[in-house]
Amino acid sequence: MVILLDPLNKIVKFRKTIIPFSAAWIFLIALSLFWNYINAADERETIAFGAARSFFNLIVITRDWNSRHGGVYVPVTAATQPNPYLEDPQRDVQVDDALELTKVNPAFMTRQISEIAEQREGIVFHITSLNPIRPENKPTPREAGFLRDFESGAKERGVFIKQDSTTLFFFMAPLQTETACLTCHSKQGYKEGDIRGGISVTIPFNMGIPLFPLLLGHVGIGLVGMLGILVAGKKLSRAYETIERQAAMDALTEIPNRQSFS
Repeated sequence: MVILLDPLNKIVKFRKTIIPFSAAWIFLIALSLFWNYINAADERETIAFGAARSFFNLIVITRDWNSRHGGVYVPVTAATQPNPYLEDPQRDVQVDDALELTKVNPAFMTRQISEIAEQREGIVFHITSLNPIRPENKPTPREAGFLRDFESGAKERGVFIKQDSTTLFFFMAPLQTETACLTCHSKQGYKEGDIRGGISVTIPFNMGIPLFPLLLGHVGIGLVGMLGILVAGKKLSRAYETIERQAAMDALTEIPNRQSFS
């Protein structure tokens, strides 16, 4: 009996050729998608940390300028009233009948900057401490947890949060006690170098992970690759078929040889 390649055998051999390569290709595409997604998420976090850290450093520099001058006098207005938590005999200065000045310390200045930043850009600064002088500086649960991390040696913390339909990035870093700070905080038991609190920075952050473009790109590459595998698989299957036929046929007489019979 002559052994001929029937359609069923062709299908079986074609599948045996295609399936391993297809599975390996799909695995590589999935691995690439996962890797690129992780890198995109890391890049997003790096950008968020960089932006928030810049705002934090700017506030720290501004506070340092204020403290080096021992506070700054500004006119008393409806929006800027004397700070009841600033114990300074020279807190208020009456220049004349029309002008009264009050001293603004770094903490008070930070709160006023935060109000302006929130109104103009939606950015919120909050100076806080586990041992605040002003009740409004009491930490939120998240801030309290980060402050304890700072006391254990952490340098900074950041996390993405959802607020309604808006994505925010919450960043916080510690404040170290410096010599100029002891005027107000030495009575609390702080000494130079101590972590006395921190400043949180909350910024709108609408930069998302480009999941759809990543997915679309990888699906496209995957389909092109699968098409190539199918074409190559068909050519390979035909090559196998040719080899089998050549093995079963006599090269000179082109008639079935003994291997064709069972």
